[in-house]
Amino acid sequence: MYVLILHRSEYDSTDSEFETDVDSIDHINLSDIHSIKLLDENRHRLIWLAKVRFDDTASFSIIIKDYLPKNEIDLYKQYRLNEFNHFPQYQSNQTNEEFSYEFNTRNSTDYKYESRLLLDQLKSHPFIVHTFICNYHPKNDLRIFMEYLPQGNLHAHLTQLKPESLDPLVNAYHWIYQLAQVMAYLTHQKIVHRDLAARNILLKNEKYIKLSDFGLSRFEGVKLDKNDCTVSPPWAAPECFDRQQSLSSLADVWSFGVVIWEIYSFGTKPYEKETNYKSNSNSQQLIRLLKQFLVEQGRRLSKPDRCSASMYDLMCHCWNGTISKRPSFEDIINDLNEMILMKDCLAPFTREERKIWKTAKEQYLSIYQSYQPSSSDDAPYTQVEDENEDKYITISL
Repeated sequence: MYVLILHRSEYDSTDSEFETDVDSIDHINLSDIHSIKLLDENRHRLIWLAKVRFDDTASFSIIIKDYLPKNEIDLYKQYRLNEFNHFPQYQSNQTNEEFSYEFNTRNSTDYKYESRLLLDQLKSHPFIVHTFICNYHPKNDLRIFMEYLPQGNLHAHLTQLKPESLDPLVNAYHWIYQLAQVMAYLTHQKIVHRDLAARNILLKNEKYIKLSDFGLSRFEGVKLDKNDCTVSPPWAAPECFDRQQSLSSLADVWSFGVVIWEIYSFGTKPYEKETNYKSNSNSQQLIRLLKQFLVEQGRRLSKPDRCSASMYDLMCHCWNGTISKRPSFEDIINDLNEMILMKDCLAPFTREERKIWKTAKEQYLSIYQSYQPSSSDDAPYTQVEDENEDKYITISL
């Protein structure tokens, strides 16, 4: 996860900002990167904010996710700064300094999956953060170069809204619809995200999201090994607490319900009130509290004040304790398109809600159809009404 806290005005340069959508750019040169700045860090990775020269007068901003070595973190930071500032010399006068850094198994594993997915299997999808291929990428280099979205992540946006604001009541439908679509796409690719949360959803604009942070993503059906990190407990399905459980996209469906709850709770941390856990509680303490709350007591997050009955019913379907009874993402999309009702019948959406869902679907299709992915095989999971017949048909774009 990375948290974008700067506004464009706080990171100006003499170059003009590149106006064309960077989704059309696949490759960047390390020698064109300048104005590097450390934006965020934790014990696993650094987040650099940098600018890439497009030509003599224009540039565009990027994010560099830089997984950290086991030790000598300060020296590693300085090494990276020197590399960016003096790249031609670094390239022509290679030393053994780079290879002196040793990476722990978790960081290496997370990088392997994230880079593989973003640069290969999920490349060029309009609702997944865009990733660039860098011309200079030595073997012992755990960096991912991604587009910079200055509006930041959805969680930060939600916490800045006023509870009486109408924005989430309108924009939420766009976020939820787009998220359901991209998660259906991941399911089709046999990928389980495992870290679905508002903090990992980026805003391209107020009605357009992009999914990010695939470091914990794994392929469906596999079992975790000892080096795989457990997911963040408040967003995890109960079965995820058991590391012997095979990975399933239906665990992501549970997390999807928690994201909807986050939206209508304006970024409140899940279960903070229900379980009285402290922010400094370790993960095992929190897991024990959640097992008691979700499994033993069979309770769920309460309905947010600004949430409709139908939207909360959708959340509760996602939180079914029986894995096989949860809806798939295709089921959810079908329901949002008014095609079918889920098992046990969702509370019906109001007439006004149906209008907004229709607008959200039209917005989604407009974005998808205007986007030119490199592969024509990447079809969305949208259902659209055939105006000539009283039925629905599946379309591929």
